[in-house]
Amino acid sequence: MRDTPLFRSIRLGVADSVRLREFYIDRLELPELETGRSGFAVTVGASRLEFSPLHSSPRPEIAAPESATPNSATPNSADPPSAPHHFAFNIPRNRLEEATDWLSSRVDLLRHPDGGHVFPFPSWDAQALYALDPAGNIVEWIARHAVANDVTAEDGEAAFDASHMLEVSEIGVVTGNVSILAATLRAGLVLPGYRPATQQFAALGDERGLFILVKEGRPWFPTEVVATPAPAVVEIDGRGLEPRRFAPAGAMLRIQIV
Repeated sequence: MRDTPLFRSIRLGVADSVRLREFYIDRLELPELETGRSGFAVTVGASRLEFSPLHSSPRPEIAAPESATPNSATPNSADPPSAPHHFAFNIPRNRLEEATDWLSSRVDLLRHPDGGHVFPFPSWDAQALYALDPAGNIVEWIARHAVANDVTAEDGEAAFDASHMLEVSEIGVVTGNVSILAATLRAGLVLPGYRPATQQFAALGDERGLFILVKEGRPWFPTEVVATPAPAVVEIDGRGLEPRRFAPAGAMLRIQIV
């Protein structure tokens, strides 16, 4: 496992950044880095998360997906249509209960079939919480028990707050062919496969950073939101790889290796 996060920065193309700003800055209390016509950015622990409006992005690599269709799970159907993203934040493995209480007072957490908010992943040695943000993005807070990131009362910290969102640890990538994209990323980024892959799903990396590859048209877990290609620009810690830009075929993804 890496000793530092894989993702330094993630920039996501969205249709409307105004209500997202209220969600991430006002409700989740993530520190704001900057705001402008091109969207806004926040700090998520060791990572930077930026949202850029599709219709006014100054950067050519963030462009509206031609195949984007309205998303029925987006809370406000009057918003311009945009494909949903999926991303996850690592949280301390010993703060899941506190995270549940804190988050449920600020956002509508999704329910597990057992009626609770926690989704267990025994094969990943993890437990997670989920919510849809105002743009319909599937946001995950995950406690990975293999990562030694405990916080204690002796640290003098709150039971849970925004500072306990430690890093962006997953970014979802939608593609027409999971196997081909997985092979491309493994070769280009020297990333290991994480758990067994299928024709519908693959994860590359480790607990400190995962590319989650899903087949176009597959529902995003744990929702019925259909996975549709959505534009993203990702900056990663290459750990010895030559710094360069990498644009794998078959995905609306641009990667900057630093």
